Formats: sequence, C-alpha cells, structure tokens
Amino acid sequence: MSNQSEPWYVSRFVMDWSRRCFIVKFQRIYNALRLQVRKISWSNSVKDFLLIKNNRWRSFHCADERCCDPKGELLPDIQSSEIAAEHVFHGFLMPSFLGSEQRSPLNESGEVALHLLQSAHAEVARTEPALRSKRGVVTLLRFISAFTISKSIDDLPLAARALVALTDIQVRDFAIGSHGDENLQLHLLLWRDLLEVAPSGYRAPVATVLALLKYESGDIESAQATLEIALCDDPHYSLAHLLQKSFSAGWPPEAFTTMRHELHPKLAAQLLD
Repeated sequence: MSNQSEPWYVSRFVMDWSRRCFIVKFQRIYNALRLQVRKISWSNSVKDFLLIKNNRWRSFHCADERCCDPKGELLPDIQSSEIAAEHVFHGFLMPSFLGSEQRSPLNESGEVALHLLQSAHAEVARTEPALRSKRGVVTLLRFISAFTISKSIDDLPLAARALVALTDIQVRDFAIGSHGDENLQLHLLLWRDLLEVAPSGYRAPVATVLALLKYESGDIESAQATLEIALCDDPHYSLAHLLQKSFSAGWPPEAFTTMRHELHPKLAAQLLD
C-alpha cells in the first residue's frame, strides 16, 4: 500500500470505534505504521504495539529496560503456545506449514542465506570429484540462462549453487569468457546483481569476474574499485592480485578480449565434452 494515503483499515477502525484490532505491517514501512497507530489511538485504547524481527519481539510502548529488553525477547514456539492451544480447542487446525522449518532465502543483510550455501556445498560433496567442475559449469550456465530471461536473480537456491560453483577455479575461468562478444552488457548486470547478494567469503570470484568485464568494456576506474572488493573479501585471491598488476600496467582492454577468444573455447571443450 502507498505510504502517502491512509489505508482503508485505519479509516474503518476510527469510524467504527473498534474495540480491538491487530495490525501486521512490513518493516520497510515501519514509520508509516507508527503514524497509523497514533491515529487509531486517538479514538481507541491501544494497549501495545509489538515489533517483531529476527525471531524476537519487543514492546513499542514500553521503554523500561528492566522489563523490556531493547534487543527483544525470543518468540515462543507457536506449536506449544497458548494461542495454538486455544486455536485447536475451538476446532481449528494449525496451518500445515508450521510443522516444518520456514527459512528465508536471504539473510539480514539481503544476501544469499547460509542454509542455501550449505545445501549447495552438500550437493557438490555428493558429486564425484572428477565431475565437480563440469557440474559447476552446468550450474553456472543454468544461472546465466535464467538471468537472460528475467534480467533479475529470482531463483536464490540456483544463485547459491552458482556462488559455490564459482569457488572452483575452472568454473570461475569459464565464467570470465561466458559472455562472448554480444552479451557483455547483460553479463555486467548479471555479475553486479550476483555480487550484491553474495555474502562474505563468496564475493572474491564474483567481483574478480565483474572487474575483468568492466575493464574489457573500458570502465577502468570502476574495474579497479571492484577488484578492491574482491581483495577485501579474500586478501590472498591470486587472480585479483594478477589483474591488479595488469590494470596498473595499463594493459589495453582489447588484450583481455583477445585472450578470452583464445582460451574460452579450449576451456569449454575441456569441461563440457
């Protein structure tokens, strides 16, 4: 809903002099919610306003740290809570999804969640070592294909598998030349978006590939800045150091294009045949 206009339910609560109400709002429009709660409180006695985040809750009205920890209290297990007991007592079944763990595909920072990366690593571990690089390239190609269609990262489990695949040097080297001559701009967007959701420990390969593509496109200053992201993530990332020296030496962007033309077909044949 727009933050500029008053939501219909606020007007309805005030008009009907409702005695009780329960409002759920997303965090990103938290400030709008504060204003709405104040308006409701003019004609209704608002007992409390609870903020819930990261499986913790705290009272909006209570400022006494002796009884209300500013960091919040852990949410109780819904399955064993009083409200669940009342729900069942009145003959209502609990939602089936509450029986299984629901985990977000993104962490608090908006990056790919750890549990998706762990699952991707487990898949690689179950693959025969001789086939892992090929599997990684296939995963990367699926990721590129999905991005080509939607121009956005919609499948976060696939993004997690791509991030794990890129920890393989051969997969990363394949990625460097995967755009060909006609899709450079598309791949600049792809690697930029993947870098945005890559958590610490997975950024170096992505940032290095992105830096090389930026340099090849002529955006030398941005390429150098992107290499710094790679080295902040992994100070010992050898390809980032090598590219840093090449960029500083003033290698022409065309030199990397020529190198890609020579090496990528050989690497593709080696990994995919």
